[in-house]
Amino acid sequence: MAGSEDPKPKSRKQPADDPAWEIEFFRGIVENSPNHVDALVNLGNLYTKHGDYAKGLEVDRRLVQLRPDDAIVHYNLACSMSLMGEIEGAFAELKLAIDLGYNDLDYILRDGDLDKIRKDPRFSEFIDRIAEEKPMNDERRNARPQDQ
Repeated sequence: MAGSEDPKPKSRKQPADDPAWEIEFFRGIVENSPNHVDALVNLGNLYTKHGDYAKGLEVDRRLVQLRPDDAIVHYNLACSMSLMGEIEGAFAELKLAIDLGYNDLDYILRDGDLDKIRKDPRFSEFIDRIAEEKPMNDERRNARPQDQ
């Protein structure tokens, strides 16, 4: 009808509310700068947060190549491997993260990304062995992996 207007303005989705926009944003940065660690971390977290675990795993593998001595990067790779059902690899990466200095046992025991590895009968023994080898930090003074 001529002359009639919708009284409510159409709302536009803001970029911060649009996961596809965020993913494309960081993907664009990575295309231009393949070794941009911060962009890769954000991209991997977004993939995982939105259920694209395979792509998150791919990004985490790339980050481990770029930052082989980073405990948090290995922890996140362990999480991605657990989410994908790669239990052996998840155990190996979690052990490496701990060897590199990750020491927040409380977070390991409650991080939902590690649910599959925690269901494995070897997990309790693994944690007991790690706790004997290295004192763990239950007060969360350690740097935290980004929530995925």
